[in-house]
Amino acid sequence: EKAAADAAKPADASAKEPVKDQKYWSGRMRSLREDLDHNRMFVTALQSRLNALEADFVAKIREKAPQYDVVVVTDFGHGLITPAAIQALTESAKFLAINAQTNSANLGYNLVTKYPRADYVCIDAPEARLASGDRFGDLGEVISKSLAAEIDSPRFVVTDGSEGCVAYNRDK
Repeated sequence: EKAAADAAKPADASAKEPVKDQKYWSGRMRSLREDLDHNRMFVTALQSRLNALEADFVAKIREKAPQYDVVVVTDFGHGLITPAAIQALTESAKFLAINAQTNSANLGYNLVTKYPRADYVCIDAPEARLASGDRFGDLGEVISKSLAAEIDSPRFVVTDGSEGCVAYNRDK
């Protein structure tokens, strides 16, 4: 009995599946093309909205930043601070303090060196080493020779866990 029931199952299952002939595949391709067209329209609409939001954000930076003595940027690398926003910040802020963090979601893609100018930079040692490409060099030299050459900034503080921090002031 059991063998007969098991033998009947595959036959029943295959009877429920459509015949995969030319008509089936043509319909399937038509359906997939329609889905693709719908998704492309959605992506285009979403990108248009994102572009508008970025333009509004950049305009707000250009309007508000000059009104403050200090602008502090905490850049977590999630996409809010775009190249256009960086340009607006570096051009508009009287005094620009930057903290650009690296984390598991943006490792290697949110380097402080994407900012061409800052008045003060505060990052940790792994972020400084990643931005400079120097894993083992003296942390003071990583700042003074590498980071200071990449970013027009007179002041850096690089925290180093239990070792404290290293401060750099180009003018002193």
